[in-house]
Amino acid sequence: MGAEDKGPHADEHAAWFVDAGETVYTLIGSLLTSEEPVNGTHHHVLVGQGLTRPVQEKVVSLFEFFAIPRTESAAADWLDWSAAPSDLLEVFVERGILARVDTASPLSALRSLSGMRFAPEGFPVASDGDKADAYIGITRTPDGAAENRITPELSQALWTPLGAGEIPETVRLIADRTRQPIDLTARKVLGSAAELIEQGLIRLEWVNVSA
Repeated sequence: MGAEDKGPHADEHAAWFVDAGETVYTLIGSLLTSEEPVNGTHHHVLVGQGLTRPVQEKVVSLFEFFAIPRTESAAADWLDWSAAPSDLLEVFVERGILARVDTASPLSALRSLSGMRFAPEGFPVASDGDKADAYIGITRTPDGAAENRITPELSQALWTPLGAGEIPETVRLIADRTRQPIDLTARKVLGSAAELIEQGLIRLEWVNVSA
């Protein structure tokens, strides 16, 4: 099935979490699809701490669309094309399924990501040694070549204890450690995050999830 069958903007790359010019919406977690049904469905969302939630077949296409960060205007076009209710975005934000990111500044984006953290779905690529702040890239396979370069700040958010908490606190700790302004640190952590989510190399997830 081609991108044209999946609605408007389906073939577009991820919208940035900073300086996108408008609000951005994205799935919290990663969409998993299995060949055999599990608890009656082939589709689940990994929401955090190894926990998954079932996804009804009728909303799989929506989850697939928002697995890549989307601008509010792109989201509106897609929802109109799919004949979805106009308030569906807000319903899913309230239910903790989608994140709504204010991209006006690094600090506004940080506030939007409260309660969430970035989790790696790939493997780190080191420059010298094995320290997390020396990781320079991320790859899908162990010992693979870097598929994307990452900043030392994002590396710390993904692979050190600093990244165990929610993103605003993680950025504050990294800023303190590196003696950088928090807005600059936020930009370095968030700058390539949307692209890495699009490529399935990292995901957003909730820090605290109830079973």
